[in-house]
Amino acid sequence: MSSRGAKRPWKPATRAVTTSFFGRAVGRTGYGHDVAKARSQYRCSECHHVTAKWVGRCPDCGTWGTVDEVAGLAAVYSSPARRAVTPTSPAVRISSIVPGNTRHLHSGISELERVLGGGLVPGSVTLLAGDPGVGKSTLLLEVAHRWAQESRRAL
Repeated sequence: MSSRGAKRPWKPATRAVTTSFFGRAVGRTGYGHDVAKARSQYRCSECHHVTAKWVGRCPDCGTWGTVDEVAGLAAVYSSPARRAVTPTSPAVRISSIVPGNTRHLHSGISELERVLGGGLVPGSVTLLAGDPGVGKSTLLLEVAHRWAQESRRAL
């Protein structure tokens, strides 16, 4: 049989077709956002330590041959820092909040305090938006710097 007429076995395409999804390439590598994936995990039957790869010896308890495969969904936000936090106080209707009773944290920047109505309110979420390069990060770094100088916590 000549090599010209021989049929090759079917192989899946190795080149991903990409399209645009919110400005990101979409193809075999994913959509550019977090989705749950079916992924094998390996768990020690002695201490229940979980690893992403199979290992002969458990890195936690040191026993040999106790690591077995466990199928499951990998959480979208698997790190403890990215999980939802349970609120420490119940939600309150916004209409029940008296505007004059709120305590504002002063930022040290008078113009920012004017725009925020007196400063930052503890427990609130403030969205600071603007075009690239207008100084959003610089402004918040200045607030964090001033708070650090006053021995206040800033994240």
